[in-house]
Amino acid sequence: MRVSTYFYLAVLALADLVVLYLGLLRLWTGEITGVDIRNKNNWICKITIFLTYTISDFSVWLIVAVTVERYIAVCHPLKASILCSVQRARMVTVSVFLILIATNSHFLWTVHVSDKSYLNESARCEAVPKHAFLLNQVWPWVDTVLYSFAPYILLFNLNFWIIKQVLSAKKCRTQLQHCTSGRNNHLQKRLPSEGCIKLTIMLLAVSFSFIVTTFPVNIYLILESLWKKESGLRLLARQALISTIAELLMYVNHCINFYLYCATGKKFRNHIEKLLCKFKKYRRSHSGYSMSNHHVTRVSFSTGRSSIRHCGNEIRLLTKKQMTRL
Repeated sequence: MRVSTYFYLAVLALADLVVLYLGLLRLWTGEITGVDIRNKNNWICKITIFLTYTISDFSVWLIVAVTVERYIAVCHPLKASILCSVQRARMVTVSVFLILIATNSHFLWTVHVSDKSYLNESARCEAVPKHAFLLNQVWPWVDTVLYSFAPYILLFNLNFWIIKQVLSAKKCRTQLQHCTSGRNNHLQKRLPSEGCIKLTIMLLAVSFSFIVTTFPVNIYLILESLWKKESGLRLLARQALISTIAELLMYVNHCINFYLYCATGKKFRNHIEKLLCKFKKYRRSHSGYSMSNHHVTRVSFSTGRSSIRHCGNEIRLLTKKQMTRL
């Protein structure tokens, strides 16, 4: 059951890396070089937008999936061994990914690199004119529901029941410690284990951090729809500042999980420490091995030269003896 949870977390880590490379790295290089790679090619424009939306949604729904699994493990521990398997986790992951691919596939024909050279404007990756209303007016709300509102509702409800069950399980376990009857042993089996509770606390931190870091994006989208009715440089500057902060917090959601694991998971910290120690030992042994090989090479080279000198001296002595004999 824990193995399936770790499978979700491994896929989540890969999804977050892809989002950071496609989104944040592109923005960073664009600020430094002044060139947005999406504006260079029509297919790069389509594929990067399609993958960014799909993988970011996929990351969010992986958090929902692992929270559902935690709910089953904590609130229905007897069913966890059946419902929380690696095979089922793979099926859920593939199904969610395929659904999100189908949902965001319209970007492959609704966006393009516009050619506005006749207006003295540079090419931009933007909506195709006939699909502009869909992308600029309709899709932001669909994406907000898909990326935030629907996961919020599910996570709030699931986390509420998880926290309630964890607190009641701790209270019940302290009461059962003073009794050793068969009935109490049966009740203890129905309660989540200590390891399960610790893992649940770590995953609760992940789901709540998602809610906190992505909530400003939703507020910004609502305010943006109101700001479009007004104009002014001060309002545009304020809108750009809020947009930057909200977008930065959204990307924080995709890079904070490792630090949450370290902060809330003791086993995770121990495994990281062991991994770093093994890496240091490997580097030391590898560097020592290469230095010893270098030393052996130098010694063998020097002994080879000395043996050559020794053989040369012997040849000279033999020739001298032969000449004296002659």
